[in-house]
Amino acid sequence: GIIALTLTPMMCARILKPTHGEDAEPNRLADWLDAKFESWRNGYKQRLHGALNTRHVIGVFGVIVFVSCGFLYVSTPGELAPQEDFGFAFSINEVDGYASPEYLEEQFQAAQKITLEDPDVDNIFTFSISNGNATNTAFMGMVMRNWTERERLTPTILSELQGKLNKLPGLRWTGIQPPALPTPGQGYPVEFVLKSTAPPETIARIGDQIVERAEATKQFFFIGQRLHIDKPETRIHIDRDKAAMLGVDMGALSADMAALL
Repeated sequence: GIIALTLTPMMCARILKPTHGEDAEPNRLADWLDAKFESWRNGYKQRLHGALNTRHVIGVFGVIVFVSCGFLYVSTPGELAPQEDFGFAFSINEVDGYASPEYLEEQFQAAQKITLEDPDVDNIFTFSISNGNATNTAFMGMVMRNWTERERLTPTILSELQGKLNKLPGLRWTGIQPPALPTPGQGYPVEFVLKSTAPPETIARIGDQIVERAEATKQFFFIGQRLHIDKPETRIHIDRDKAAMLGVDMGALSADMAALL
């Protein structure tokens, strides 16, 4: 801002003067620039007059350009941003909601072993994801080898790893390549939200139906929903009168049961 609005005008006022010095010597730089710009102006004027004298030719070319715009718009592949191979990908690893941390660690170790066996994966880093009281999710980052040392692209590597890791019965492995542009959501390439005033159980059932129909098309190597109603629930009814007769304190009983769970 300061260069365009302050420095440049001041330098032009000091340098591009018609004359310099007390003897009023001509400014050669200003004269040369004036001659060049006048030459370009005259050349443009001649070409413009020539074009206006043949308006039918200009009109034909204008129609051709206008028609070609529609053709190019239809024939050019359209996308928000082309997918780029950054040499990095990550995966979200999930087990059932009622699984223990030890079970997650066992399944996650198996997934890490299969991932490192791929010749184009250079190294990985992992950590567990804490989502409230959930202990069934882990994260894995994968750094690919240099582009000059591998022939496969990152999407191809993820697709092949997805096929291998889908064979693990106790783990849901989802490989994700970072998008070219930042996007909201959980990081998946395509996401949509299902809203309803129905109970969560109904939404989960409808979500499962959508997943089943999508998988039937054979167009997706992974698809799933984030709503999982899979934690077991037990209802315990306590006879308060009998507990009072036995001298059982309800607060202590509640604390003991919470510790067991």
